[in-house]
Amino acid sequence: MSTTRHLDDANWAHTRVDPESGHTSAHLLEDHLREVAERASTAFKSSGADWAYLAGLWHDLGKYRRGFQDYIRIVCDAHIEGKLPATSDKSHSAAGALHALAMFQERFGLAGNRAARLLAYVIAGHHAGLSDWTAGLDDR
Repeated sequence: MSTTRHLDDANWAHTRVDPESGHTSAHLLEDHLREVAERASTAFKSSGADWAYLAGLWHDLGKYRRGFQDYIRIVCDAHIEGKLPATSDKSHSAAGALHALAMFQERFGLAGNRAARLLAYVIAGHHAGLSDWTAGLDDR
């Protein structure tokens, strides 16, 4: 269910410009995060639903950044990874991973660090893909 708000007052996740009318419509960030979390949880309901929900809920937290919101309003395209200079005010893909690390550290201390790293790895890779986790490790 989408929330109705004046678009200037809301955070956007994605936008679409109608080619005929030129009208811009936005998918609100809050709705996007919840919808992705629910879909991920459903997809992994047999195992890992809670982890999938958190990954979905936190995957685009960086889109709340003021710089990203300013930029998306200018270009009307949230799928901009690799299309703009990687500056801290416009990028968004690492924020959720950093949030996962901080939340698990705060809640579980050092014991939560390993689990948080796995979750952060998935979240950080949601645009660029996952790098080789085992690169440089021994086969022992």
